[in-house]
Amino acid sequence: MGYLTYPKLLLPQIDSFNIPIDHKSYTNVIEFGDKVLIDGDFFQANGDINGKSYKVFYKLKNEHEKNKLLNTMPFMKNCIITYNKTITLPNTNNLKFNYNEYLLEHEIDGVLKLKNFSVGSCKKRYLNVIEKGQLYRERLIQNLKKLDVKNIDDIIALTLGETRYLSSERIEQLKKLGIYHLYAVSGSHVALVNVFLFRFLLRINVKYNHAELIIFIALPLYAILTGLSPSVLRAVGVVMVYMVIKRITNIDSLQILSITFILYTLYNPYVIFDIGFQLSYIISTFILLCIPIIKTFTTFYKIFTINIISQLSSFIILILHFNTFQWLGFISNFIFIPLFELIIFPLVMTFLIIFIIFKKVPFLLSDVIETLLSKTIDLIEKINNIPINDLVVRNLDGFLYFLIFIVVVSISILVLKKHIVKSITIFSILILAISIRPNYDRVVLKFLDIGQGDAMIAYHQDVDKVVMIDTGGKDKRNKKKWQIRNKEFTYTDSVLVPELHENGYNRIDYLIISHPHADHMGELSNLIKKVEIKNLVINQKTWDSPYLKLLISEVANTSTNIIDSRNINKLKIGESI
Repeated sequence: MGYLTYPKLLLPQIDSFNIPIDHKSYTNVIEFGDKVLIDGDFFQANGDINGKSYKVFYKLKNEHEKNKLLNTMPFMKNCIITYNKTITLPNTNNLKFNYNEYLLEHEIDGVLKLKNFSVGSCKKRYLNVIEKGQLYRERLIQNLKKLDVKNIDDIIALTLGETRYLSSERIEQLKKLGIYHLYAVSGSHVALVNVFLFRFLLRINVKYNHAELIIFIALPLYAILTGLSPSVLRAVGVVMVYMVIKRITNIDSLQILSITFILYTLYNPYVIFDIGFQLSYIISTFILLCIPIIKTFTTFYKIFTINIISQLSSFIILILHFNTFQWLGFISNFIFIPLFELIIFPLVMTFLIIFIIFKKVPFLLSDVIETLLSKTIDLIEKINNIPINDLVVRNLDGFLYFLIFIVVVSISILVLKKHIVKSITIFSILILAISIRPNYDRVVLKFLDIGQGDAMIAYHQDVDKVVMIDTGGKDKRNKKKWQIRNKEFTYTDSVLVPELHENGYNRIDYLIISHPHADHMGELSNLIKKVEIKNLVINQKTWDSPYLKLLISEVANTSTNIIDSRNINKLKIGESI
């Protein structure tokens, strides 16, 4: 746990925020990989130049350029680009997510901003077996997106593990319910593919040893087809290591999991920082330790126990990285795990296999999947509307995280012993203990770095109140339809909400808007959806703006109390005025 909490990455020391900017333009050949995406007027990709890996960004100039790129995406091609080297800014807000650490963990050497990029300069290059598989995957995704099938983005995510085409709203819904793992292909998907394929091969009279060999060859191909995610590689590695070792000696599943963990981290030490990797291994370890006891339970209690153990084991990782825990996950996983793994996943995999073989899908199958996914998404939206807020836990000391881990292990043991009342009691005490914020006779004032514009937050620790002045933001009104992004960068998601969560808050008691400019209140519409705003203080004389009227109408649909700043001379919070 200590290693996960304090990675101690060796980032260069910055003595000043006055970082010199390199205005020089460079022209070079870049080797694009399979991570290429166009979203609205924004092009981004990963690529290599002279053996170094870079993230590449480019703002598309017009709709014609966008359509030309969409028709000839430069997957796995060498292209001539002209670019500026971008200096990534330091973590000025002192939040957990540090972009420089992210680049280092993913072995990315820098960020490039393209000035000129023509797909006409792109040429094919020699590809190894894995790259050919990745190119096939991307072409398959692009062909799937051309189908006239409702919710095709959901089908792509469920079968190929590619979630970049899902809307931000959909991803937020899945995360709130704690079922995002069902969309990101994981170990459970690999297990289902393994079981179904093995049984199918035996049913058509393939010999046992030959069936094992086919699976041994097929699983790495499936891993490539699903994007080589850490959770898939973990599951594929476990199965393949088991197939090899069982011919030499008897070894249990926990030892096999440990071997794959060691091999994986030796191959890529930075994978230890991947949150999906951490969740995958800690949940698998907990379940494998519990399996001997769970086997003795009734079917219902088996399902109940596995769900509870999975939620408990993920608890420490979620509060450590995100400062939140989704209460709805306890309910939703009982509903959606059987629905997805027993019904939806087999259907969409059948859809994918038929499309790969015949380049089209029978109307009846498409219609069944469309109807089923539409009903499922409606259910997801309805459960999301249940007024149950996530648990928010402030940043804690490393030793406290270790104690929480010990308590979670103890609660898991009580669940296995069927001491439900005791386990609920101890878990409730734990939640209460980590939710308490100590009172101090002071106000902590922070000016947040949100680019152009302002956002200031004051924590009145004497009365446990939060006051924010302005939200920052950008003016998005003048964008044309082709420029609108599916996943728009917002300061709400990157700064404002993390700032509140890391201090243990999911509310703002008073949000004061100084004046109705986008760079001072542009994030209001996003912020109101993510946290509770009890009081909005604003000059109602400025409501003549159509943009402001739209924002205020969104606020009016919530429980937020709107206060006209012309009617108040001062605001008293605790001892502060």
